[in-house]
Amino acid sequence: MKKLIILLSLCLLFISGGCSDKDEAPEDLILNQTVWKGILYNWDDFTKEQTNYEILLTFSSEEGGYFNATDLDSGEEIFKGVSFIYQHDGKQIHIYSLFTDTLISGYWWITESTNKKMTLETFPGTDYSSKMILTKKL
Repeated sequence: MKKLIILLSLCLLFISGGCSDKDEAPEDLILNQTVWKGILYNWDDFTKEQTNYEILLTFSSEEGGYFNATDLDSGEEIFKGVSFIYQHDGKQIHIYSLFTDTLISGYWWITESTNKKMTLETFPGTDYSSKMILTKKL
């Protein structure tokens, strides 16, 4: 009976230890020299409305990058090649645009991340949170 319990325990250990969907802790996420594409669900505090954008974020260095944004309703490219600096600290990314206050400026919480997908939110758990759902392209 003891051998059976030990054998079952070992099997359970190997099965649970071998399963992984390659989640990355937000602290381990490497943004330097990566490109992410997805949708930005942007909450506007003034109009109290949400506008959706296709977004392309390029983190070209350890401190900066650029982005493009296209309004999904009109198809108009709102921002193209706008430079930003960023700081990744644990579960948060602080993005600051170099030229103007933009859609992506501010503190973004990493609410989900894997080696190929990342979700960022400005005010997680609230009705007025902006959210980016991104897929790693490079």
